[in-house]
Amino acid sequence: MILNLIKSIFKYIGIIIIILTIVPLLPALLFYRKYLQYKIIEDRNKRLNEGFNELRSIKIGNIQQWISVRGENKQNPLLLVIHGGPGFSMMPFSSIFNSLESNFIIVQWDQRSTGKTYRANKKSISQSVTIDQMHADTLEIVNYLINHFKKEKIFVLGHWGTSKIRP
Repeated sequence: MILNLIKSIFKYIGIIIIILTIVPLLPALLFYRKYLQYKIIEDRNKRLNEGFNELRSIKIGNIQQWISVRGENKQNPLLLVIHGGPGFSMMPFSSIFNSLESNFIIVQWDQRSTGKTYRANKKSISQSVTIDQMHADTLEIVNYLINHFKKEKIFVLGHWGTSKIRP
């Protein structure tokens, strides 16, 4: 009985010590995390001074659709990243492509019913997502990118459903 009471007291004292240690450190850890995020963004922006670092919306398929354009050199070829279908945006994971930004202008596109494009339009557009509509949107964005950036061709990196898409 006494042994259980002593174990219980030590258990609660341990919990209190942990709480008293972690709680004061939490704001410092959150501040440090924010600082690291700032440094990463600052370093990426310095690297892209001579190239592209843009986020914009363009009209594709009669709706506003969002693209992110990043690359170190405006003379590099275009690489259009077509993510894995409606509902999954790759823009939050743009750091995956950092190593490619020295050789390509990376264009990430939030397709219909995805990410910024989804938020920019009425939610009812999700019903207009069909393979034919995605194909038409892709052809339109490829032609837009070729004309806007004055390139002869474009490279495409895609997930499901993109193998039959040709400019």
